[in-house]
Amino acid sequence: MARHPSGTVSSTACRDAQGTSKKGLGSGVMMHGWKGYAIGICKIVLGITFLLSAVPKLRMPHFFLSNIYGFEMVGPEFGVFLAVSIPWLEFVLAMLLLGDILASGALLLSAGMGAMFTCAQAAALYRGLDISCGCFQQTGAGKVSYLTLLKALAVFLMAAFAYLISVIRTRRGETDDG
Repeated sequence: MARHPSGTVSSTACRDAQGTSKKGLGSGVMMHGWKGYAIGICKIVLGITFLLSAVPKLRMPHFFLSNIYGFEMVGPEFGVFLAVSIPWLEFVLAMLLLGDILASGALLLSAGMGAMFTCAQAAALYRGLDISCGCFQQTGAGKVSYLTLLKALAVFLMAAFAYLISVIRTRRGETDDG
């Protein structure tokens, strides 16, 4: 904070620990540039994506269960477990990401889920299954295709990118609060 000769404190200029002058409020974001913005955008996009994906599954879990069985990768008991747990996990992840709560953990879990969705869709495409991906629609409208595979891969890459940048910034001691 800079002190005016009259003795008042000004919030328009402050000095960091090294004595470098930084002007304006929110200087931490300006100091670390694109990284903070990129992580924030990724968290918002991922949060909205997981929220839009979770809501139809929570409203009609039996349709999501049939989508899980369509992948022919799990048995009946584990399929029920996945049909109950994945939508709630997506919903909680959406809230954590959008609320910026435990963000690094949420980003890491998002990357794991993106990897799981990518692998499941790649396996379905490889085996030639004509099934619904179970992503957003509960009907057959969202068939597994190379487009849905690219969307799942985008979720994985976005979450992994944001997580890695977040970890690097944390280790370097960079924050957005100046």
